[in-house]
Amino acid sequence: MKNIICNSRWCPGPDGGPLYFSGSGATYDNLCVCGYRTCTTTLPEGGSGCDQYDPAIPVWGQQAITWGYVLRAVEAQDIRLAAEFCGPNGQTERREEVITHRVCYCFCRQMATFPIPDWAETVRLSLHFAGKTTACTYYAPAAYFC
Repeated sequence: MKNIICNSRWCPGPDGGPLYFSGSGATYDNLCVCGYRTCTTTLPEGGSGCDQYDPAIPVWGQQAITWGYVLRAVEAQDIRLAAEFCGPNGQTERREEVITHRVCYCFCRQMATFPIPDWAETVRLSLHFAGKTTACTYYAPAAYFC
């Protein structure tokens, strides 16, 4: 399968942040694991943050999309992978999968599969954090149609 995420190694763009990605509450590190630049977030109780793949991905004719990162955390209250499907006339539908219970202190690929609504034209993919989060490091975003 071919990863449909552009710049999955997070090479810097003109502003120093990774090209095609944006977010809040996270720091793109100078550390690399297996050639992939990492990102780390630590949030206080009640905090929130996200990392978003900015380009809308065309989904016409596809059944589902699987998406995620290699991820670890010392502590996490709420981590979610999300897919926001967009269609004609501004129609949107957001789907999320909580992955907190699968995250531990060891790096492990965390993926979620989202069925694509028949009416959807594009999808935007994101990772969300809420509540106390300690030393959550992630890298190597990947997405595949299935």
